[in-house]
Amino acid sequence: AYAGTYISDELECTFKIEEKENSLWMSNKSNDPVKITLNGRDHLFMESGLLNHVLIKRDAKGRITGFEFISGDTAGWIFKKT
Repeated sequence: AYAGTYISDELECTFKIEEKENSLWMSNKSNDPVKITLNGRDHLFMESGLLNHVLIKRDAKGRITGFEFISGDTAGWIFKKT
């Protein structure tokens, strides 16, 4: 359910989350894939590079609608799942 493309029209930026080798990986056109570690159901942490803490956003039925960066200078950046 996490895999997909996430976009921010405001930032004109796209991230991809992919499942490879039984792990989740995040990347964008400027960064190589970085492994993601789940902490609970909605907190994602990157092992290195990119930005390091993401909070998954869900609708009332529990479906993933996007994510928000919640750490450092990137706090508040919101991306919608397409």
